[in-house]
Amino acid sequence: MIIHKLNPIANDDDFDLIAIHSSIEIYQIAYLINCKFNSKFIKSKRDIILSKEEAVFDKYEWEKTQKENTWFLFSNKFMIQKKTYENNLLFNSTNILQLFLVNEHKNVDFFIKKNKDELTIPVINSINLISEISTAYKINNRLKTPLIFD
Repeated sequence: MIIHKLNPIANDDDFDLIAIHSSIEIYQIAYLINCKFNSKFIKSKRDIILSKEEAVFDKYEWEKTQKENTWFLFSNKFMIQKKTYENNLLFNSTNILQLFLVNEHKNVDFFIKKNKDELTIPVINSINLISEISTAYKINNRLKTPLIFD
């Protein structure tokens, strides 16, 4: 598996970030968006990995006609199950830890990162027509977490 790290040094403010709320898996989101928009989101060979937390966030990408016009669909949540073994307990316990790629938006399930253009609002309106998606909207504020993919 290729490690795809976030670059905390680079500064890329020229993108729109679309938040998506849904209970289905990311591959289903990619499929439904592909069907709706005639897009071509495919599973990236490079997932987003936070090595310190041992978290892997799924990432799909769609390279449009120009290399600089790549859209990214990625998950915001990762679940880790940790088993604890204690001598004084009859049974082992399992703790579930949930990690977030963008901590300031913990309620968001998925994001689409795309170049700023006039298509953002029509894309959001179309995504909201997909019945399996609860809601989609544009994130307007600056993020503390840099979203620059190497």
